[in-house]
Amino acid sequence: MKKLPLIKFSFLVIIMSAVVLFANFLKLDKISASVKVGLENIPAQFADWKMAKNKIDRDVMKRWEFLNEVLMRTYVRSDGAVVWLAITYGSDQRQSFTIHLPEGCYRASGFDVETVGKRAVFNNNVQLKRLIARGQGVTEPISYWVILDGLVVTNHMERKFKQLYYTIFEKPAYGALMRVSSLAHEGNTERAYEVQEDFIKKLAAGLPEDMRDTLFGNMLEHVKL
Repeated sequence: MKKLPLIKFSFLVIIMSAVVLFANFLKLDKISASVKVGLENIPAQFADWKMAKNKIDRDVMKRWEFLNEVLMRTYVRSDGAVVWLAITYGSDQRQSFTIHLPEGCYRASGFDVETVGKRAVFNNNVQLKRLIARGQGVTEPISYWVILDGLVVTNHMERKFKQLYYTIFEKPAYGALMRVSSLAHEGNTERAYEVQEDFIKKLAAGLPEDMRDTLFGNMLEHVKL
């Protein structure tokens, strides 16, 4: 009887693998390819944060050409603290068009990536994920979350199941990835995460309501800004 859960799990893995293979053989045309949310309208200044740089590398854009919009900015706080904001938005999150997670992107760039847990920034149970990327002589703490169809999804298996569902049933659910990062001295990453939390909270308060819903989803559920 104890083997039953393992058998069920193995069967589930086999089914998922078959569905993934099937999805990869499908020729998918992107749905709603021209839909945009206007990321360029994110305020250049809010509270005590001000944009210092707004630039996207051509090579980055080429890698992410399957997405609808990409934004990469540097913001500086009045006391000199610096964060990097990266947002990717795709109107179609089926198998061929899914957003890429920071873990994969950083490792592909030669960084070692450590997962250091999850954190609820606002006064509810919706959590973002924390990483530390090390390489090229730097230590970069990272906070990020993924929105799929209005909900924050930090569990890898849940995200995969949702994307397979979108693929099989041709549902053009939207997805957004919000990444906030900064540099830190090794052994003193908590300070960087505190700065990132301050930035995230003030960004949420400074966004237009419709964009806030798209980029934060239920992370702001029951939250008064």
